[in-house]
Amino acid sequence: MLQSALEYAARGWQVFRVIPPQFPGNGQLKSFSKKDGKVSRGKWKTEATCDPSKVTELWAAHPDDSIGVRTGKVYGGFVLDVDGEVGSASLEKLEKQNSPLPKTLTATTGRGRHLYFRCPAGIKIPSSVGKLGEGLDIRGEGAYVIAPPSIHASGRHYEWVDSDAEAVDAPAWLLGLSTAEDVPATECGSQDAIPEGTRNTALFKKCRALLQSGMTFADARMAALMLNAERCAPPLAESEALAIVASAARYPRALKDKTTKRRNPLYWFRFSALDFLSCQEVILMPDYVLGWHTRLTATAWLRAGILPDDFEKLFKLSGASSRKKFREESHLALFEFEHVTIDGQPVLLNRSMASQWADTLDSWMQKKEAPSGSKAEEVRPA
Repeated sequence: MLQSALEYAARGWQVFRVIPPQFPGNGQLKSFSKKDGKVSRGKWKTEATCDPSKVTELWAAHPDDSIGVRTGKVYGGFVLDVDGEVGSASLEKLEKQNSPLPKTLTATTGRGRHLYFRCPAGIKIPSSVGKLGEGLDIRGEGAYVIAPPSIHASGRHYEWVDSDAEAVDAPAWLLGLSTAEDVPATECGSQDAIPEGTRNTALFKKCRALLQSGMTFADARMAALMLNAERCAPPLAESEALAIVASAARYPRALKDKTTKRRNPLYWFRFSALDFLSCQEVILMPDYVLGWHTRLTATAWLRAGILPDDFEKLFKLSGASSRKKFREESHLALFEFEHVTIDGQPVLLNRSMASQWADTLDSWMQKKEAPSGSKAEEVRPA
């Protein structure tokens, strides 16, 4: 395994350890599920590397671990996963409608094959499940595949059809089908940074909006510091940002207008079914972990993408029934979060969600300030 991992690293592929399926003494798989032999040993996005010294160190601790290869822009392409006879039939239909696929680097899996392709720089290939046809999955951005000579849950090994072959450029028709959007893009605000000279006023307005939305002072304070760090260029001093939050809190909260039909968009998370169903971590989650992930993600959205970095608080928020299971597997549910420090407190931050949340806040504020097309009166910090 180590030798193969080093060979892949030499190609520039980022590799990481995957827990192999467990076979008792009778040679039969202990329990078969879609995740057996496909779960990373640690946090694969941070462990994946092409540094030979790190690869050697990783497999020294677990020499029998299977090999995961990260796909997407770090690999420079994607992998077409053809699952069994159903997948082969779907692919044959696509080739008849377009043109035969070129010969490329190919690996056989437990019951199908992986076709490795490259794509032009700058083109992002999203991961998908069944989008091209039944039994056809794309392993692109944010995903990975298991590489030879790893063992499959069926007991077979992944094998190269020709280990000396190279991945070739994907044909135009496959790129087109792989990148086509199924749903229109959602409206979002500007992601432009808040420049010097407008930071105090902009941050004050955002703090007022957060407090008027019903967010608690503690959460608004944390969100404001996140906005300052992520959007202000350069960020204000933390003490100055905290003073702005305190100033905004001195204003009375606006009474709710029961006649208005507008709803605060900060309460609504724009869920993308396509991204959710194509996310490899989600696909491999046991049902109970998926429940934790859903509850924690919903809570994080109401807190600007931030969760407490505290086991007991997370355990309660997750709704988990087993403290032991949550301790052992909570990292699977929190794969999108990273450990950071805000306001002197250790927290978990989902940067992608925080950016989407900030865009939603900007869009909401623009609509609030000009309800009838009139220019809103400028609010200045006290």
